Amino acid sequence: MFRKSLIPFLAGIPFFLLVGNQMLAQQLEVKPVFKVDFKDPTQDKPQSKIWFSSGAWWAVLPDSTGPKVWKRNEGEWMEEKDLNGELWGLPGKADVYSDGDIQFIVLVGNCKLRFLRLKTTSKSIQVELVSSLPIPSDCNQIETATITKDDSGILWIASDWNEQVLVWSSSDQGKFWSQPAVLADSISKDDISVISRIKGGISVVWSNQLEEAIYERIHKNHDLEWSDLITVSKGNKTADDHLNTTLLEDGRMILVSKNSVDQTGKPQFVLRMRSLEGEWKDFPYEDLSEDVSPTRPVITHLPNGVVLEAHTSAFTDGSAEISINEIKIGSDQPIGVSEKIRLKSTNGAHLNNVTLSKQDFTGIQKGPWLILFSDRNGNIYEFDLYPLMKEKQNN
Repeated sequence: MFRKSLIPFLAGIPFFLLVGNQMLAQQLEVKPVFKVDFKDPTQDKPQSKIWFSSGAWWAVLPDSTGPKVWKRNEGEWMEEKDLNGELWGLPGKADVYSDGDIQFIVLVGNCKLRFLRLKTTSKSIQVELVSSLPIPSDCNQIETATITKDDSGILWIASDWNEQVLVWSSSDQGKFWSQPAVLADSISKDDISVISRIKGGISVVWSNQLEEAIYERIHKNHDLEWSDLITVSKGNKTADDHLNTTLLEDGRMILVSKNSVDQTGKPQFVLRMRSLEGEWKDFPYEDLSEDVSPTRPVITHLPNGVVLEAHTSAFTDGSAEISINEIKIGSDQPIGVSEKIRLKSTNGAHLNNVTLSKQDFTGIQKGPWLILFSDRNGNIYEFDLYPLMKEKQNN
């Protein structure tokens, strides 16, 4: 187990967090960059809602009429109104896997999963395909879904469905989808899954709070069958429905998750590292205090090798901020966590639900490396991680 240490960075930002006389981390006030008609629009926890393509950042976010696509032009976010008219009435919550100028998107609604394929150019974005996934008729609820593509070009979608984990695949870029394969059952209604590309295949990880466990099954490229059940971790309230992953260039995957310990002075998060051989190691961190409750962690890594985690720090007075942390990775395990910056809203809003690109910022060497988060009134905020590269190079 390791605890988070806190160090300052980004000289020139005039706000600091203080505990007693000890300076912990710099604080930056942020203001909304645009707004949608939807509460907490950057949820749900495992989903990625932003991507970089054709020289610009894009986002797909829920609105009262369905999903809406936004483009960032010279620092200003603009709604793609013509495109959004074609998306009216589709489910609004989205997870995006971007591959060059093509975006593969799963849209999540009430017992509905729709697939959307977009194509971007430097001047426009257009709908290439909308299709439906076959959903069992006795569906009661679907909380979330995630999408990825394996090295052989097959698309995969995983979702919690009732008390099961289901997976669909498509070998024709999303035109037709297989009947769902059941990877797990007897999970709770609160559990979720996340699907991720790994070297030579894909991984599906899910929580099972009834068994206090995190499980995985993998599918190797071109195999007909899924692997047997793999226990990532079990016992000691290790499971909760907060899951997010990043795949390092060397093939190791990092899963960040929340546990259900919920005791003051005890770690609330678990960093889980998957080796190339498929072995998992757990590293609890981020203690719950009397004043601050950490929640909803997500993880990514930068082209310069820096691994970053971001999460919500919720305070007892009802406010919430975004904490961004660097995770130092050794040869076979994390060796420390340091908070880099704390983001606070200029209007006192409850900030929550960081969303990251699945691209891990590759191909964007000069930045910006954006993350988005939101508040309960539909306001969207952004933060550029690019200064972290400069800070790293100057040390």
